[in-house]
Amino acid sequence: GSHPIHEKDPTLFEQSWQLARWPAFLSVLVTLARFFSERARLPTGVSFLIGIVWLTLFVGIYLGIRLAQDERPYGTLFLSLAVLAVLSRLPVVVLWWVTKTFGLGTHYDVFEGWGQVLVAQLLIGVVLQVISGGLMGVIALHLKRRLTEELT
Repeated sequence: GSHPIHEKDPTLFEQSWQLARWPAFLSVLVTLARFFSERARLPTGVSFLIGIVWLTLFVGIYLGIRLAQDERPYGTLFLSLAVLAVLSRLPVVVLWWVTKTFGLGTHYDVFEGWGQVLVAQLLIGVVLQVISGGLMGVIALHLKRRLTEELT
């Protein structure tokens, strides 16, 4: 049979939002650190290590471990990563506009126009983050479940 839905049970989106909001905040800090590392002319190898895709990989692992015992782990994992990806790409679009407008010369200004930046960031970038973070999350989730089964 069905069970009554309690008000305390979060919806899939509410749970995903709760899981994604802090990583999204961190992604803004990472994006700003990347921007300022490039403006400070740090070596490209150093700036490359400061990125939202790297953050997403770690968040995917964290979510996989955290959701291993969840009733709906895959939906929550991938929706959380999608929320994170969109929220983390919006500041990149803003920085593209800033660097393009003021000729600041960072990797953010590689796109020629709004069409390119929106497709690259809000479509391709989001898909890249969800797939890569999701892959890491699924692996972590299965490893956590396997370890939990072996210990019980």
